[in-house]
Amino acid sequence: MRTAILSWKDHGDVEADRPLAQAMRSLVRFCCEDLALDAFRSAVAGDPATVLVVPAPSSASSIRRRGRVQVQPLGQAVADELLRMGIDAVYAPALVMRGVTRKSVMRSGIRDRAARVRDRIAARPVRVRLAGAGHGRGGGAARPCEITVEGRPVLLVDDIVTTGATLGECARAIRAAGGIPVAGLALALVPRRGLDEET
Repeated sequence: MRTAILSWKDHGDVEADRPLAQAMRSLVRFCCEDLALDAFRSAVAGDPATVLVVPAPSSASSIRRRGRVQVQPLGQAVADELLRMGIDAVYAPALVMRGVTRKSVMRSGIRDRAARVRDRIAARPVRVRLAGAGHGRGGGAARPCEITVEGRPVLLVDDIVTTGATLGECARAIRAAGGIPVAGLALALVPRRGLDEET
């Protein structure tokens, strides 16, 4: 699975967008329905504010190299599935990564990966089409507006979790901006035993 995701991520296999997005939809259903995770469901559904589905950001150099933000179809799929389930949600790329130039999936130890992103991720205002009241339940039409994460529940989305450092730093940045990180979803998790943990 990791090989397939890396091929999609770094080698332009855009034809994999649809099946990987479908996998994220299934993950949302798995969390909210199949496992009956009350804490997860109440976290994303218990706040009247629209849930912001926020992707883990890529560095500017990675975006230039790939020619796109590859996590976008995953995050959009998560937002769409939440809407289908009656939970107001919108895809919102509200995080930015600054000053990181090294490849994100490089083979390195846990501490090195954590140091790579520490204090490099920050929240920013983002323009989205925010649903009218009850949009997730067939309500009002979406309207464009600029929003911040402040006071809003945030569901983080990434493709591969290697050490958790990136998602952890994303959550820190969301909290620093007044947002409420409620969960993180990803396509794949690298087993800890596969990491070089030497210091």
